Amino acid sequence: MKADWSKIDPLIIRYLPLMTCVDFCKKHRLSIVPRTIGQRARKLGIKPMKYRPTEEHKAKTSSGLKKVFLEKDKQFVIDNLNKISRKKIALRLDVSIPVLNTLISDLGLVINPDAQRRFHREGSSLHVKKAARSLWNKFRNDESFASEISASISTKSRELWKNELYRLKVIGGIRRRYNSSDLRQRLSDIGKKRFCDDPKVREILLADRLFKTSKLNDRVASKLEGFGVLYEREFEVANYKFDFKIDNVLLEVNGDYWHSLPDNTRNDRAKRTLIEKYYPQYRVCTIWESEIKSIRGNERLLEILGIQKIDPVEITLDELVFREASTKEVDKFLDSFHYLGSTNRKRHCYGLTLHNSLMTIAVFGAPVRPNLGEGRVLELIRLCGHPRFHNRNLMSFFLAKCESALRKLNKYDMVVSYADKRLHNGVVYRAANWEDLGDTASDYNYMSVDNIPMHKKTLYNRARASGMREHDYAELHGMQKVNIGCKRKFRKILNRS
Repeated sequence: MKADWSKIDPLIIRYLPLMTCVDFCKKHRLSIVPRTIGQRARKLGIKPMKYRPTEEHKAKTSSGLKKVFLEKDKQFVIDNLNKISRKKIALRLDVSIPVLNTLISDLGLVINPDAQRRFHREGSSLHVKKAARSLWNKFRNDESFASEISASISTKSRELWKNELYRLKVIGGIRRRYNSSDLRQRLSDIGKKRFCDDPKVREILLADRLFKTSKLNDRVASKLEGFGVLYEREFEVANYKFDFKIDNVLLEVNGDYWHSLPDNTRNDRAKRTLIEKYYPQYRVCTIWESEIKSIRGNERLLEILGIQKIDPVEITLDELVFREASTKEVDKFLDSFHYLGSTNRKRHCYGLTLHNSLMTIAVFGAPVRPNLGEGRVLELIRLCGHPRFHNRNLMSFFLAKCESALRKLNKYDMVVSYADKRLHNGVVYRAANWEDLGDTASDYNYMSVDNIPMHKKTLYNRARASGMREHDYAELHGMQKVNIGCKRKFRKILNRS
């Protein structure tokens, strides 16, 4: 807990010149070490009263200096000087450290500084262990204290985890530690021992459990639902499970990193061999993470499944309802149909629905690129329509609705958007009377040797967390720059005043 100096400073100015820092802390019952009070006093230009030893202390010290040591006491000092700490020797002889130092000097003994430093560290660690043990006992026995500490740690952890650099450092540290074969072997031995020795552990591990799917699998499931494709998940064949079964196709969704590891590569080959030899009625297909997240992710999924291009159903604009969209339905819709997927930069989300099913989504958020003009600026981050439903004027009609909703908020003067020229040239924006500002500067991303793409911002953050420059980090990890061309910039003025 931080000290409230606004309340303590007046007390320091008034009382500290008349007493020592130790007496000041005791009198005002401050849970602050005296040294901190002294440092604060120096900042305020206050000099605390110097410590003046009492006559009793002087007499005790004087008698200690005049103490006559027996031969066995001297021999004890000679034998144990660099074997145990001076503090323990002084306690055994019932003298102070200065008196012991005088005796050591009279005997002509040499103190080993390395040994004394080791004794000091050991004493400090014992003190820390004792304090930790006391805190643990209080945590275990005092429920109110335990709940307060748990809530405080949980809150602090959540706040820290929001920092992207902190997350990268934690994840990187865990990965670096797990790269040690000794650590992996030790963890494996611990797991095997617990499984053999503890019946509760065996009961938990051997119990029937519901399958837990990855976010990548859930994203593919959303895409299949959006295209109206019927499927089964976690389809079992012999002793293997396949991610999806669509008619006679067994679809495997492979993460680029996990399924490139040697053990998992062998397992994937074994699954494919089993189907080819003993279950010829099925056909195994694989789609990789990089394909799903590519600019042609939806088309590639349909190609792998052997599904022809879906002809959209014509809908009328009068049937559509404009409303705000929730975060959950926006994420699912974007993961299903937008090549970039969902985003965390949501500020305002709108959609058009048909019979309470989303047909379009628009996500507005704070801009991250420098924009022309002054005033309150908003960026259209995602604009996406359902591929199974179509109307020639659908998107321009939708943009007009969004502009009207943003004007009613009276918070923004301008909206900007960037059209990816690999997909389109912004025909929708021109149809909605947005101003064309031309092409932006050419942009780039990174690609690994395994053809796994990485956004330049992701690589920059990892380089910064490692204390390296972006170029050096990319070269160290074999990442190559890939030019993705320029984008077309558009803007819409909401308020001209």
